[in-house]
Amino acid sequence: MGQETKASVIDWKATYDVVVLGFGGAGATAARFAADNGAKVLIVEVAPYGHEGGNTRYSASFLAPGLIMTS
Repeated sequence: MGQETKASVIDWKATYDVVVLGFGGAGATAARFAADNGAKVLIVEVAPYGHEGGNTRYSASFLAPGLIMTS
């Protein structure tokens, strides 16, 4: 028998309205707005603890002013 992993002991029986894959800037925003509107949200992140954030983490949350579109 192989070694048991943490994932094999989690009870995955749940229902969610929104599943967010990745918890960078876009994922965090999507999760927040969905939850604020009453959705039950599941956030899935594969980065190791302390390294979450996707591309937002690596860009130091930099937004280029010339790339922001306004209406």
